Formats: sequence, C-alpha cells, structure tokens
Amino acid sequence: MNWRRFSYLQDGTPRQRTAHDVLVKLAVFDHLRRFDPALVSTVCIGLDVSGSDLDIICDVSGSGGPAGFQSTVERLYGHQPQFQMWTRAGGAVVARFDTASFPVELFGKQQPVERQAAWRHLNVMKRLVEAAPQLREEVRHLKREGFGTEPAFAHLLGLDGDPYEAILSLETATEKEISDLCARAA
Repeated sequence: MNWRRFSYLQDGTPRQRTAHDVLVKLAVFDHLRRFDPALVSTVCIGLDVSGSDLDIICDVSGSGGPAGFQSTVERLYGHQPQFQMWTRAGGAVVARFDTASFPVELFGKQQPVERQAAWRHLNVMKRLVEAAPQLREEVRHLKREGFGTEPAFAHLLGLDGDPYEAILSLETATEKEISDLCARAA
C-alpha cells in the first residue's frame, strides 16, 4: 500500500470517505508535497474509532528542514480550531488541530517517511488484519476500552515487551509467520 495516495478512501467505509473529503478540503497533500506527506492513520485500514485522528507524516530533511515545515504548517493551518504545534525531543515537529469530522496531526521528522515508525507500524498492522480479519473488530473494541492501537495488537497477539517495538519486530516476518501468530492468538 502506498500511504502517499489517499484516493482509495473515497471508495471505502463512510468514515474513510469522510477522511478523504477532509484531506481534499485541507489540500494537505498538495500544500505539503515538498515534505513527502503520507497518511498513516488507522482510518486507512479500518481500525479507527470515534475520536481517531488523521495522522500525516512528513520528511523534513530538505525543504527548509523542521523550521521550514513549522512555518509552512503554521501559515497554512494555524487558523484551524484548537491548533497547537510543538517540537518533540529529537527534533520532530508536531502540529495538531481539529476539523468538524476528525482531529488532524501533522508530524515532520528528518527521516524518509518509509523509515518512520508510523509508516512501518501501519504496514505491519495491515498485514495482520489481512491475515486475521477478526482482529479488526477486536482491536477496535480494545481501543474503545482505552487501549492504543499497537498495545491492543500486542495484547491480542500475546506479544511481550514494548508494544511499539513488538509490532516493529513483525516487520520482517513472512506471511506464514504472520498467519501462524494470528492463528495461535485466535
């Protein structure tokens, strides 16, 4: 899946179609093109629940770096309701704001998007729900109970340790290994 293109959302669930409309209206992918934006939200694979946000990651290595990203985002979206921006330890810039349908989070890091954890997590989670479609609703149930997405997967699959690292550890698993893990957890 290429998370840089979100057109597939327009043919998806009602929430996916709404997410598509929000992204088109905000023109995030056009406005932030120079930062290589990618949508890595749980809405992409139907794991979203009420309150889930639209997570968009960007590579801010070039194009003015983090400061260029920050000024661009503030200029374009600083007027949005509940707009906030901050810098995380390590230099990643995060902006968050609300729309009528979804909160939006823009994340800029000096790293290619394909190497960012959010991209990698989403690819693993997509493989997991493809191997075991019942996980989708089980994860959504746990999320409604207060779990984060990665912790919900780790809990359901019996993965030990840090749930974010545990999900990343599945990145190199074969399809058979993914399938066997899901079957054991069922």
